[in-house]
Amino acid sequence: LSANYAFTGTITGAGGIQEYDTWRITTNTSNTTDSYITSNWERTDTTSFEKIGTGMTESSGAFSFPSTGKYLLHAFFTMQSRNNRSNQGQCRVYQTTNNSSYNSIAQGEFSGESDDVSTVSMSFLLDVTDTTNQKIKLNIYNSATELRALGSSSANRTYITFMKIGDT
Repeated sequence: LSANYAFTGTITGAGGIQEYDTWRITTNTSNTTDSYITSNWERTDTTSFEKIGTGMTESSGAFSFPSTGKYLLHAFFTMQSRNNRSNQGQCRVYQTTNNSSYNSIAQGEFSGESDDVSTVSMSFLLDVTDTTNQKIKLNIYNSATELRALGSSSANRTYITFMKIGDT
């Protein structure tokens, strides 16, 4: 017994990824104990990279979203302890929902001897409901020892990816 079926409707919600973007720092940050990464950001421009959709905007290290929705973010920090051992260096992603006060929403940690290099990564899902007031920033922190994030204009060392995976 066999049957033939023909679909005559419309499939909705299967449009693929609507937004994808990657940003990186192009040079090492200054040695610091606590600082947002506010300068030297660029959209990845390595051969074969192409953003999907409108893409993110960045101003003084604050990233704004092009549309509301569920975004999967991946933050990658290449960190270097400076001048002394770093017992608990922290890499953080901060969010504001009012375009003013920021709160930590993701954190990774590392340790290392002076000039050791470590890579820290974190992923999280963010529900963006307000493209005017909801933004994110990246931060590096260590209470006692200076550290820096490493950057490059030709390879992703300290960077973040944004992928819209659904509607809010």
